[in-house]
Amino acid sequence: MPSISTTTSSPCLRKIGGLRANPTPGGVPVSIMSVWAGTGKDAAERMGADSMRWLYSRQNPAANLIFGYGTVDEVRRQFIIPLWNVYSFFVTYANIDRYDPSAPAPEVRSRPELDRWIIS
Repeated sequence: MPSISTTTSSPCLRKIGGLRANPTPGGVPVSIMSVWAGTGKDAAERMGADSMRWLYSRQNPAANLIFGYGTVDEVRRQFIIPLWNVYSFFVTYANIDRYDPSAPAPEVRSRPELDRWIIS
């Protein structure tokens, strides 16, 4: 099975400041993967591969994609870091409480009031 089954593109890929990132003859849409490859390993190391992937996956294919370190930093601040914080919070308190996902859930009546309120 190929590692990439679907390729998306944007009408125009722009750098911060509005300049075209990789103009092609005849106005052919630029592949996002060509920009990934064109930025080199430095971009993935500096921006973080997960931040770049989320930037591309949230992009509307019909709209221009603004590409740059600032754009990816915004993605990291608005999505990656909050997601990591939620995961870290869960793991920290699950370890403290010795949470076992395979254990049967207690009956609703026997749970603390706050748990019953959240479930309702």
